[in-house]
Amino acid sequence: MLLLLLMVMMTVMMTVMILCVIDAGTVHAAIIAINDAVDHCVAMTTLSCLLNPAAHMSNIIHDLCEDYQSTLFDAKQIKKEIAFDKVES
Repeated sequence: MLLLLLMVMMTVMMTVMILCVIDAGTVHAAIIAINDAVDHCVAMTTLSCLLNPAAHMSNIIHDLCEDYQSTLFDAKQIKKEIAFDKVES
């Protein structure tokens, strides 16, 4: 009986681990889609990517899509400049 219980517990733990890996991959894909949308400077596409449940974003306000786009684009540009400066020095 104890052996059966241990086997069930191990199966549950392995299933949870697999789901975490799948979820991490899904989240990663959602983030890539957001970054791609930001790079293309299409606010509605960025909004659509932010609203993707896989991105795990909440409280996204549709009317702020232009603000999200410009803020994320500016943040990416700053991040690129910082990375470039580190490479240069």
